[in-house]
Formats: sequence, C-alpha cells, structure tokens
Amino acid sequence: MNRKIRIAQIGVNTNSHSNEIFHSMEKQNDIFEIVGYVLPENERERLPQKAGALGKYPELTLNEVISDSDIEAVK
Repeated sequence: MNRKIRIAQIGVNTNSHSNEIFHSMEKQNDIFEIVGYVLPENERERLPQKAGALGKYPELTLNEVISDSDIEAVK
C-alpha cells in the first residue's frame, strides 16, 4: 500500500475552482489525506457558500500549515 500525500487547502475565491478541486481530492482518498484548510482574508464571511464545502475538515491557521512538516502539499 502506498503512502498518502498529506495536503491542506489555503483559501477560496469567487472565480476559482477551489471547491471542485477539493472534492476531486476527497474522491481520490487513496492518494490524498486532507488534513484541513485555511481561510485567510475573511473568506468565511465573504464567501460562505465556498467556505461551507470545507466544513468537515479542521480549520487551521496559516502558521499551523506552514509549520507542520507532515503536510507535504498545499492547494
């Protein structure tokens, strides 16, 4: 069995495909282990429909993601 890539998402925006890509990573759970997400710049308040899709994962701070050496990728 291969080791999964530990990944976190940083941010969402109006014109991105961030949720679609996030859901694609969820479906590829044999490849990715989603460890959480970061919503900088008041994105939760500005884009609640996009932020809500991330809800079942832990919300992390940017510092938590950057300082966690076990997180191998960010999206």
